[in-house]
Amino acid sequence: MGMDFANSPVVWIFASAIVALVISQALKFLSLSKKAARDVGISETNIKRAIKTGSITAIGPSIGIIIVAVSLISLIGNPLTMMRIGVIGSAPIESMGAQLSAQSAGATLAGDGFTPEIFNLIVWTLCIGGAGWMIFTFFRYTVLEQDSD
Repeated sequence: MGMDFANSPVVWIFASAIVALVISQALKFLSLSKKAARDVGISETNIKRAIKTGSITAIGPSIGIIIVAVSLISLIGNPLTMMRIGVIGSAPIESMGAQLSAQSAGATLAGDGFTPEIFNLIVWTLCIGGAGWMIFTFFRYTVLEQDSD
């Protein structure tokens, strides 16, 4: 059976939904920041320049994350790696959390004793570990939306 359960369509659906939520949150924050910039009198040229600078600056730190993500794919599967890196972006923390979860159950990642139950444990550990950020972000942009009305 191998890693078939880690790359199943159900895991892909949930992982894609979470990544879509994160993308929508990012777009919402971008929209709110552009509105706030206009409200304080920043020109459209400077807004576009700031977005371009921020986008380019984000490339460098992402390269290290991509390298670790490639190693995570073989350990926890494609969809979970996409979901975790898309949500948090801290690949070393994700790999450590996955490793500690598997070890606590007496298994090794993608090795001996790696069962669907161990995979489930890893998913819950990583998702609970990152849930605070998503919950905070949700409530933060909900409050910002109410303040901007």
